[in-house]
Amino acid sequence: MTKRPSKSWLLNRPKPETAYLKSLRFYWQGERDSALALVTDELGEGSAVSSEAYYRLWIEALAEDTSDAGLRELILHLERNISLGLLSAVSGTALVALSRYELGEREAALMLWRSIRKYGNDAYAQELTLILSDDEEIKNQAAHTLQRISSDYFHLRRVSLFFHSEKLPKAYRLSITAIDDSFPGNPLHAEILFHQHFAKKRFNEALRWSKQLREDFPQHSEYQFFFAYSSYLTQDTKSAVSELESLNRKAAGTDPDILHLLGLSVFKESAGKSEEIKKARHYLNRSKERYLALGYPALQLEESRPNNDGWEAKV
Repeated sequence: MTKRPSKSWLLNRPKPETAYLKSLRFYWQGERDSALALVTDELGEGSAVSSEAYYRLWIEALAEDTSDAGLRELILHLERNISLGLLSAVSGTALVALSRYELGEREAALMLWRSIRKYGNDAYAQELTLILSDDEEIKNQAAHTLQRISSDYFHLRRVSLFFHSEKLPKAYRLSITAIDDSFPGNPLHAEILFHQHFAKKRFNEALRWSKQLREDFPQHSEYQFFFAYSSYLTQDTKSAVSELESLNRKAAGTDPDILHLLGLSVFKESAGKSEEIKKARHYLNRSKERYLALGYPALQLEESRPNNDGWEAKV
C-alpha cells in the first residue's frame, strides 16, 4: 500500500482547471483530435487561467503524432503571443524550447533553456532543466520542485518517470500520489508497470496491467496493442487475433507491427488449416511490404520464416 504524504502537502498543491481535466480525459482515451479541439477552443475564447498547460498538452499531442509541420506552426504562434505579451516570456520560451526539442533540434532547445534556466520558480523552465541538464543533482532538484509547484499533468508524469528510472522508490510513490490526487483516473502507474514487467519478460504480469489499461481506456489503440501483444506472448492467441483484427481495421491495414503480429497469431490459431495459413501468409507479406516502404529495419521481420509446411513462427 502506498504511504500518503501529509494532507497539507496535497492541499497546498495547485489544482488543474476543469476544462483542462476534460481535455486530458480525451487524451488518455487516445482521442487526441478531440483533446486538441477542446484545447484550441479554450485558448481561442481566452477563458483559460493557465494557458501554458493547454499549450503543453498541444505540444505532447503533436509530438506523439510526429507532426513536425504542426509543431513548427505552433512555435510561430507561441513566439507571436510572447511578443504581444499574451504569454509569459519565461514559460513561453520554455514551451518553444520544448517544441524545438521534440523536433530533434536539441542545440536550439539548449540555447533557449540557458536563457531561462535561472527562473527556478517557473514550472516550464524547470521541466526543461529536468530534460536537458547533465547534472543529476540539479535534475533531482528540478523534479522535486516541479512536483511541488506544477499543476501540469505532463510535468508530474515526467517527474514520476524520472524517479522511477532513477530507482528512487519513495520519491516515485510520492509522485504517483500527487498525480493521482490531481488527475484521478490517469493511466500512468498502470502504464509504467506494464512496461516494467514487459521489459523483464514477466508476460503474465504485463498481461494483467495491459488488460486494466484496455478496460479503463477502451478507445486507446496503443493500450489495445499492449493487450494484444501480451495475449500473444501468454499463448492466448484467440484474444490476440480478435484485438489485432480490430486494430487492423482501425489502421486500414497499413500498420506493419499490427500486420506482423496478426499474421503470427492467425498462424498459431490455424491448426494446420490451409485457408488460415494462407491468411497468415497474406498478413506477414503485407507487413514486410509496409516495413520496407517505411524504411523499418528488416530485423523486425525475423520472428517468422517460411518452411516447407508453410510458416514457422518464433516468439
